[in-house]
Amino acid sequence: MKVVNGLAYIAADQSGGLQILDVSNPAAPQYRGMLDTPGTANGLAVSNGRVYLADGGSNSALLVIDVNNPAAPALVASLSLPASDARVDVVGGTAFVAAGAPGGLKIADISNPLAPVLRGSLATAAGAARAGGGRYRLHRGWRARLAVGQRQQPGDAHDAGSPGHLRCGERGRGRWYGGVRGHRPRHGSRHGEQPQLPGTPG
Repeated sequence: MKVVNGLAYIAADQSGGLQILDVSNPAAPQYRGMLDTPGTANGLAVSNGRVYLADGGSNSALLVIDVNNPAAPALVASLSLPASDARVDVVGGTAFVAAGAPGGLKIADISNPLAPVLRGSLATAAGAARAGGGRYRLHRGWRARLAVGQRQQPGDAHDAGSPGHLRCGERGRGRWYGGVRGHRPRHGSRHGEQPQLPGTPG
């Protein structure tokens, strides 16, 4: 669920599709509109009058839904990709779709929302918890973060077509260096190499 300008946008799973509620008065929320999606509505993001919704099922896709009229949301485009148990984040003209294994990370160019294009992808051994801001978080016992492009200086464009720079560890903190996170586990030495992400901790 996302709340934007007093409206709650809800991905209501298999039977509910996209639901829109007016929550500007929390004591009396009001139903505003809905769109039944072909599959199972999972994660969503809201940007510039559009909802980007991961719709799972046999024809899973990233759906682009125009919600400028909340009473009549309209499907305007879709992009086929793994979307089961997926989360979505939008940063500028890019949508990050983090699906559970083996869906991995999908990166879509949505600069033209009527014609989204897949820009890059990365298969992962672990399930994905969140994507966005050029960083991708994975969880399955281990925690890892992934930068999807070179960021030599803040504000530089991501190279979304070539996601990479994986760092992982059991727990810990770290900083970003030129698009790469140096991860310092709470126990053990600093990760200087680029290890493969395990599906489960060893």
